[in-house]
Formats: sequence, C-alpha cells, structure tokens
Amino acid sequence: MPIFLALAVSSSAQQSELGEFEAQSHVGDVRHKGSVRFDAAKKEYQINASGENMWQDKDALHFVTVALSDPVYVGLGVCSHDVDTVATALFSNLSFVSEGVVSARDRVLESSLETISIETGERRLVYSTRDHIEAPNWSRDGKLFIFNSEGRIYTLPTQGGLPQVLNTAGALIATMTMASLRMGNGSPLVTRPETLR
Repeated sequence: MPIFLALAVSSSAQQSELGEFEAQSHVGDVRHKGSVRFDAAKKEYQINASGENMWQDKDALHFVTVALSDPVYVGLGVCSHDVDTVATALFSNLSFVSEGVVSARDRVLESSLETISIETGERRLVYSTRDHIEAPNWSRDGKLFIFNSEGRIYTLPTQGGLPQVLNTAGALIATMTMASLRMGNGSPLVTRPETLR
C-alpha cells in the first residue's frame, strides 16, 4: 500500500514558494532541513536537501508533492546521499495535469538524462530514450554517468554517446552463490570464496 506523507500548508507566502506543489516534508532522519523555492519568472523549482542514499536501505530526503486526483499523487524527492551535505536540484517547466486513464496501447515512456549548470542554469540533454532509466550518478572520476535500466547497470560518457552495459557478472555470481548456500540445496554454483577472485 503506498504511503503518502504531507505537511499542511496554510499561508499564501508558503504556497507561492511551492509553486504548483501543495506540500513539502522530509522523509526519514535528515540532518539539515530541506527547502523549496519556486521562481515563477523562470518556471523553475529549486529544492535543497540533505539525507542518506535513498536508493539503498535508508530513506532520508526532502519531498514535495501535489494531488492530481484521488488516489494519484506526484512529487519530487531530492537527496544529497551524504548526511553532512546539502544538495541543490533545479527542475524547470514542470506541468501537473491529470489526463485520466491512458490505455496501455497509447502509453509512451520516455526518460532523459540532463545536466544543469549551477552557475548559469543552462540545461544540456546528455541522453534520451524510450526506456525507463533511473538512479543516475556520476562515476568517481566524473567521466561517466552510471544508471540502471531493465535490471542492468549502464555507463554513459558525461559528454553523451551510447550507454554500455556494465559487466556485473562477478556480483551476480556472488549473489547466486550466497543464495544457493543459504538455501542449502546441496549444489552451490561456487563452493570456495577464492574462485570469485
């Protein structure tokens, strides 16, 4: 059952800061309070947030939401993935319109990976696809994006190009081995840890 968290908003000053969103709140235990600022002239939302890695086992993030219809809510969640850091995310030209139920035949899924310059606000499209992509992150050296799609992990040069599947066979073998050993079915795929090296 989906859980919806909301904070009641009563003043018009708060409402204008939220733009089309109705409520904001934090999820989990955040060290630094998050905030939302809407710039009507630029049609841009700036969300500041701290928190822990929301893609792992601790959800800690800042969340803004709007109800389109009961029980449909949409929102944006921002997390710095570091409890001591406040990250800033910019979202522009958002529109919240409920168009009712769209048949499966007529549904179109699109994902895009963009970068936005903090100094200038300039957006740059790096990659666009009709597949669902999620959880984009930078590699430690800043040369690649890493994201997941369709149960696989991909890398993509930050300047653009075609995604490449990241070879995760070692992780898969280790996971399957541990599952086999836990189930005790008598036929583990790998019997000695040294074979995983």
